[in-house]
Amino acid sequence: MSKLFNLPQEIKDFQNTHQLNDSVNKIRGCALERLQQNDLPHRRTESWKYTNIKPIVEKELKFNAPIRTFNAQDFKVEGFTNIFFVNGVLSDQSATSPFEMSALNEKSLEIIKANAHGLQDDFAYNLNESTIYNGLHFNLKKNTHCERPIIIFHILDSDQDIMRTNQNTFNIEENCFVEVLEVYISIQNTSSLINFASNITVAKNSKFVHLHHQILGNQVNLFNNVRAQVSKDASYDSFTITIGGALTRNNIHIDLNQKGANCMAHGVYTLQGTQHSDVNSFINHKAPHTESAQLYKGIMSDKSRGVFTGLIKVDRDAQLINSAQLNKNLLLSKGAHVNSRPQLEIFADDVKCSHGSTTGQLNEDELFYFESRGIRPEKARMMLSHAYTYDVLLKINNKNIRNYIQADIVEKFEKSAFEAKNA
Repeated sequence: MSKLFNLPQEIKDFQNTHQLNDSVNKIRGCALERLQQNDLPHRRTESWKYTNIKPIVEKELKFNAPIRTFNAQDFKVEGFTNIFFVNGVLSDQSATSPFEMSALNEKSLEIIKANAHGLQDDFAYNLNESTIYNGLHFNLKKNTHCERPIIIFHILDSDQDIMRTNQNTFNIEENCFVEVLEVYISIQNTSSLINFASNITVAKNSKFVHLHHQILGNQVNLFNNVRAQVSKDASYDSFTITIGGALTRNNIHIDLNQKGANCMAHGVYTLQGTQHSDVNSFINHKAPHTESAQLYKGIMSDKSRGVFTGLIKVDRDAQLINSAQLNKNLLLSKGAHVNSRPQLEIFADDVKCSHGSTTGQLNEDELFYFESRGIRPEKARMMLSHAYTYDVLLKINNKNIRNYIQADIVEKFEKSAFEAKNA
């Protein structure tokens, strides 16, 4: 078992030089204590069983990233409200948002505390919480319906190996609707670690569609932590699209707290080379008449590895709930690996729950059909792989968001096909 190298001292130094108010300092101190009480995740750490992060955290990662200037026009997407974070800091080139945006405040702390039991023992989240400094509170006022989706760019731009943490809170008040797409981009391909967290509350009769699109360089590592509390007749929809990064870990914890609450947690990971993607999802049905649905699909080629761990928990009083969980994986090469662990933990007796997992390869008959019509093998593989992801993408109702994500997926498939052709 591995200890945390010199991380605790580095975190203490960071906390001492980046003092905030007493409430935040207390949260950071408690998170550091939890880190010190546990070993670094290893093979016997159940939720990290197939993901080795020792090579990442033993590096001498700098906590402070340089301030960079950038041209928002290089990233701006029409049809969206564009918000930019550069190395964790909000850019003044961001557009006016329907959210009330402020520094982390007392309401932020209430949301963090409301989610306190979620991911409490997880290394990635505690590492984030122990270094809270940058971040914003996003508040959507009651009865606000956002016609235009919001795109938040998280841009990493550093020529050094850094660890950048950021924690945002989202408070969606009653009777609201909003769609937020968060995009993670690295300008320079360093062996850095991005560790972000979102703490969320969705109030009565509101709907929050929340997407994470990860297109980082092939040396950059990402921990992304999402914790959400969903109230009566409210909905939280999570989408995670991973097409870049050396190692990505997506922690998703959703509590359905009151009658009528529902959520979706869907995702796609397309991996090549030695990329590694780990999805760790937990949905807790804490009230009757709640619903959840999960569909994660992975495509692995070369020597890449996908990991899915999904747990649906149904509390004793959560009768008449409906929940479905499915993980499907496509292996394009003999060197690719996948570990899939869908799980149910049910304490109620009047429920409808299902879970499953499939792993397979491309259909040889389908490949032959394309090739018999003059389509090159690498092009046929690309088309079939793209089609494999499409049922997840179709669950994204907003066409602007879906088209934006789909274009990046197609670009990656086309690049892979070109490289295969010229290998």
